[in-house]
This record gives sequence, C-alpha cells and structure tokens, in this order.
Amino acid sequence: MKYKILVSTWGNPEGWKEAKYRLGDETDTAKSSMRLLKKVLKPDDNLLVVLDSLAINSCTTTGMSSYGDLVEATKQYVKDFAVEDLGMGGRDFSCIVTPAVGRYCRRDTGWCIQFYGSALDYYNYLTVKLVDVFLKNEALSADEIKIHLDLTHGVNFMPVMTYRALRDIVGILAFFKDVELVVYNADPYIGDGDVALNVNEVERRKGEPFLEKMLIDNNDRFLTAGKEYKEFGRRLAEEVKGRVDVVGKSVQKEVSAFLSAARLGFPICIYSFMPSVESLKKDLENILDLFRMFIDVEVHNSDRKIDVRRKAYLRNSVAVLAKAMLIAALFEKIGVTRKKEVTLSEMEELLKNFSKNLLFKHFVSYDLTELRKRFDEKKSLFEEEEWVPSERFKRDLKKEGEQKPDRKEEPNIDTRTFIAHSGLPYGLFEVSLKNGDYVIRYKESKIKSEVLGNLLNIQKMDGRSDLSS
Repeated sequence: MKYKILVSTWGNPEGWKEAKYRLGDETDTAKSSMRLLKKVLKPDDNLLVVLDSLAINSCTTTGMSSYGDLVEATKQYVKDFAVEDLGMGGRDFSCIVTPAVGRYCRRDTGWCIQFYGSALDYYNYLTVKLVDVFLKNEALSADEIKIHLDLTHGVNFMPVMTYRALRDIVGILAFFKDVELVVYNADPYIGDGDVALNVNEVERRKGEPFLEKMLIDNNDRFLTAGKEYKEFGRRLAEEVKGRVDVVGKSVQKEVSAFLSAARLGFPICIYSFMPSVESLKKDLENILDLFRMFIDVEVHNSDRKIDVRRKAYLRNSVAVLAKAMLIAALFEKIGVTRKKEVTLSEMEELLKNFSKNLLFKHFVSYDLTELRKRFDEKKSLFEEEEWVPSERFKRDLKKEGEQKPDRKEEPNIDTRTFIAHSGLPYGLFEVSLKNGDYVIRYKESKIKSEVLGNLLNIQKMDGRSDLSS
C-alpha cells in the first residue's frame, strides 16, 4: 500500500497574481502552484500550513475578541481563497493554522495585529499537528510513503521550520517504511504573466532511519510562562499538572527511556517502556488546549489594532512527546505492546519489521542469536528453577555436576556494557522456558537503577536537541 501527501506553506495570498506554472509537461494558470501540484501528483492528502496572522484579512470591529475567533477567521479566509480564486472544492485540502510572531497590517483597512510569543511555538505546534496526520490509518498501514513539500509561498521562518519538522518525521517513518521526501519551489514571480514559472524540484531525498537524541527533563511541564508573565507561571504549572498525565518524574523518565531504546533498537527495552499512544495523544491535546487557553486577544477598535499575547510558550519537549507518540504508534501497528516478559522470538520478529539500517540490525541480531545459543547449551538449568538468573549462562561457569556458582548479584552494569550487549548484559535479566520458547524479563531490582538509568545516560551523552528550550 502506498500513501502520498502534499504539504504546502502559504504566506498571505491577498496580493498574489495569476501566473502560469509549469511542472514537467503540465501547465496551469493560477494564483498558486498548489493546484498544479495537486493535479500532477494526485496526493491522498493535500495539506496547507498557514499562520494565524492571516486573520488580518478578516479584521472587523466585531467577532475577533478571542483566539478561537481568530483561528476560525483564518480558516474561512483560506477556504474562500481556495474556492473562489483557485476553483478548488472545500474538501480538496485540509488546513493547519500555526502561531505567528510579529506585526501584520493592511493598508486598505488600517488594521494591524501584533503577535507576542516565541517563534519556536511554530515548530513545536506544527510537529504535533503533522504527527496527527501520519497517525491516520492510511499512513500507518502504508508500506511506502511519499511526502511532497511545496515551499513556493512560504514566508519568514515557515519554510525552514516546516522542512525541519518533516525531516524529523521522515527519519522516524524510515525505521519502518520506505519513505521519500520531495521538495519544490517555483521560479520567482516578476509580474509577467506570459512567462511560465517552473515548479522546480529542489530536493529529492530517500528517507534514512534517524532519531535525534531526545530527553524530557524530570521537571518539564511542557509549557513555560513568557518572560513578561512570570507571575502567571505558578498557575500555569498547576494547570499542566492537573491535566497532563505524563507530568511526573517516573512517567517522563520512561518516555525518555523508550525513545532511547527505539533509537538504539534494543527490543526488550522497547517492550518494557512502550508508552500508551492514546495516553500521549490525550496529553498532547490537553497541552495544546492549555496553550490556546492562555492566549489573550485585546481589540482596540479606536486604534484599529489587535494585540495577541501568548502567555505560555511551547517547550521543545512537546515536539519530543509527539515524536514518541508516532514511534509508539508505528510499533503498535506491528504488534508491539508494553509488557515485562518477552519471548526471544518476539524480539527477533520486532527487528525484522523495525529498522532498515542493516548494520544496526546486524549487531542486535548477533546478540540475540548468541543468547539463544547459550540458552540451548544450558537447557538443563530450566529443570532446576522456573526463572534462571542470566549470569548462570556465562561460559565461565563451572561444568554441570560440579558445585553451583555463587548466586550473589552481579555488580552494577555500566553504560558501555549495557550498549555492547544490546540492553541484555548478563546480570540484568532472568530467563524462563515456556511453550518451547525462551522468555526474558528484567530483574525487578535492576529496572530503575540500571536499565532505566543506562537508557537515560545514553540520551545525555552528547546533549539534547538543538531546539531545546
């Protein structure tokens, strides 16, 4: 199954003129390159990314007193333009309205809107919304995904941050699927309607598995009060704590550990710390609801001015949470669920369906194969006890028939050893033989101190995302 999506960034269409666009052998005269791309590419989804500043085109003295009104005005303006100026149907596209910063004015009406906030809200907000798109069944079920990104009409930080968000998502999808990202940008319009503007393919990239190091701090609240609103910080923290379940040291550590496990491809760690997709989805919805709730809109009719103040900023951990949700959904799609006891066969099957990175798969597969050999060699140990400590399978154990080895706990496992053995160094786990397959689980006494601790240490080794706040 194949899935294809067209994503286009739009600035303000108000001043756009008709131009002849050319893509391959096809041409189209319109005010946007989107119509031609949609005709040629025939995407399953056609997505427009716009800024909430487009509400300036709908400014009146009434009906714009809340942020919800502003967003709805933006959506309606985009829909009207697409239908009336491009001749498209209202269902031919969907729209994501993202947060702007700066001052936007219209000379003909005299109205201005000033947006106060962080430019990084755009990336974090958009990442959540784009992940929602790829959680649709058509995308999750597809074997091949092709993402077309048209940056022709994007302005300011829109193109680079939209590209960055999609590149991050492509890297995640590529662990499970064949993915391709194609980027377009048309020739500049210089006012001559008779000259065809080529819609240039500026990049075609085969998706490579990539997951940057991401860590959610223990005390992260996902939203932070702007510098001008520090007195509001305590209330914001209480609201987040009351509505976002992932807030809390243990849960946040487990999400970070899961991301570390996915990045390394350690099967038992993935199973052990797999988060609930539904829980993460609910948390993200609540975070964005709070973000929008604390946006103040002040209308100054006499001055024809609107001030939009985002009192809460989205931290980069919001994007991290969205990526964790996407990864968990992709694992869920191949049958992975959270559990403590995992068969060796389940781990081997996970690797087959997970990473396209052959070198990476080789290392982990080798470790799993070696474990199976060790268990086969010492199968008689399973007759002595139901759960056998893994240290009893070391090759330097005394021969059968001699005195049993000392059952004293192994010393703490350091991070280097943990990585070298794909998360399964002797001493951390125990093994059972059930229904003809080996079942592995971490020792309860080792989960927090050494398994969780080592996974978090790996994420900390050389820093966090370069967009961390």
